[in-house]
Amino acid sequence: MAAFATAEIDPHSGGGVVTKEIIGKSARGLLNYIGSPKKTGADRPFHTNFSGNSPREIAREFSILRQLKPNLSRAVAHIIVSVPEIGDDQVLWRRVVLETLKNKGYENCLFASYIHTDTGHRHAHIFVSRIFLNPKTGKTEVVSDSKNFERNVESSRKLEKSLGIAPLVEKAIEERPYASNTKHK
Repeated sequence: MAAFATAEIDPHSGGGVVTKEIIGKSARGLLNYIGSPKKTGADRPFHTNFSGNSPREIAREFSILRQLKPNLSRAVAHIIVSVPEIGDDQVLWRRVVLETLKNKGYENCLFASYIHTDTGHRHAHIFVSRIFLNPKTGKTEVVSDSKNFERNVESSRKLEKSLGIAPLVEKAIEERPYASNTKHK
């Protein structure tokens, strides 16, 4: 299930951060896609806390962690973050990845991030395990997937503020082509 950061964005507002998160089952397929040298221009993750570098090595490590919660059907998250204003600044992209993970509650999780250069703008793809070992309790826990939409919006706005980027402007409900005349509460 995908959770987008904004319902509809005014394309003339300029700037802004867009965050999307998809909770899924398959580590290997996702890693093969986001780690493709055709998309990244590199043969390893941009930033990771896994010990492996190839999609196969990372998937193998994840499968060991996955065994801690065998009944969890959706154990991986795929987060996409678009920050068009920062170009190819490696230091800022690392900051974007780490702040996004923290903002969304994944700061104690294993992750691998890739910067894609295959479109008109650079964007980060983050493979992250929802399963983690809580450093305070020592227990195996899972990052909640509830309220993903709200957490994506909050994370995007925090990043904009942290990076000094103008926020995205959402269209008013009345301006959306599919809006009904009835206001929902």
